Amino acid sequence: MVDSVLSGCGVLVETVLVVLLAREHVFRAFPAFFLFACWNLASELIVNGLEHLYPLAAFRIYEVGMIIDSAMIFAVIVELIWSVLRPIRNSLPKRSWTAIAVLIGLAGLALWPLAGYTVPSKLTSEGATFFRLQQTFAILRVIVFLGMAAFSQLLAIGWRNRELQIATGLGFYSILSLAIAIVHT
Repeated sequence: MVDSVLSGCGVLVETVLVVLLAREHVFRAFPAFFLFACWNLASELIVNGLEHLYPLAAFRIYEVGMIIDSAMIFAVIVELIWSVLRPIRNSLPKRSWTAIAVLIGLAGLALWPLAGYTVPSKLTSEGATFFRLQQTFAILRVIVFLGMAAFSQLLAIGWRNRELQIATGLGFYSILSLAIAIVHT
């Protein structure tokens, strides 16, 4: 009963977020973030429905959702960093965003061993891999948030900038996610 109420509240909050983002035309400046917010809402509805219809396939459904979610988070991080570089973008080479993507990928690879410290011992090897993937992206989101907050003066961004607002939201969500994982471990 409590799970159903919490899930319903989560869907309601995600719906409000997507509506507000659409009303503010955030999709123009941050298409990956808007798509990510829409994906979160759709996946919440679809995954919950499929898990009730096919309970034996629940882990496979979660796997597919996790892979798509990770790819979208990666795109959001690249989009945020590229957006922050807007003032100097004209002086950068045309394909600089690919260098940003490669650097983020390398950072994820460097964080992979660190994410392994919080993996619960009772998981299967496949479950541990997906847990580690989730933790790696959570750590990446926290690092991006901390980096943007630390360099906000240098980057000439303030709390009114959407980049910092998005990074802050993702950062706090990730900090909570990491804290919950550590408590469960």
